[in-house]
Amino acid sequence: MEKRQMLKEFEIQFAGLKVGEHNFDFQIDRLFFDCIEYSDIEDGEFTVSLKMQKEASMLLLDFEINGDLISTCDRCLDPVRYPVELEEQLIVKFSDDDEQSDDEHLYFIPTDEHTLNVSQMIYELIRVCVPLTVTHEEGECNQKMIEQLERAKPQKEDDVDPRWNKLKELINKENK
Repeated sequence: MEKRQMLKEFEIQFAGLKVGEHNFDFQIDRLFFDCIEYSDIEDGEFTVSLKMQKEASMLLLDFEINGDLISTCDRCLDPVRYPVELEEQLIVKFSDDDEQSDDEHLYFIPTDEHTLNVSQMIYELIRVCVPLTVTHEEGECNQKMIEQLERAKPQKEDDVDPRWNKLKELINKENK
């Protein structure tokens, strides 16, 4: 099945909805991240609750996202679960101009638009929560891998490949 088709469930037909509050629930898993183009998140399990307040000239989207990001530990390379809990509000304004905003919470769509696909918004909200390094809690890493890393680490300064010393000399000359 085509990726765009799989993300259809995240499309909200707001044109036929009355002004007021509307609620939507979504389940996110590995398949969702596979469908997002250029996603650097491989897996996760999330529930997304979306409260949409429809107004005449805008949509107020209140997201509540809870779940676990499943990633690779940067230390031992075993899978690790990273909990994510967030609440965020995004504003979608209707405009016929090609408006753009520096505000990451503000989106513009044409006034003749009838649907809004929130999949990319959900992805970006989850992505912002991912830390630069994902590791197990202290003591929870794969001990065999940690032991192998310790054995591979140079024990003394003399054990370092001499070519690295030559590179350090070049860098030091440039900095003087």
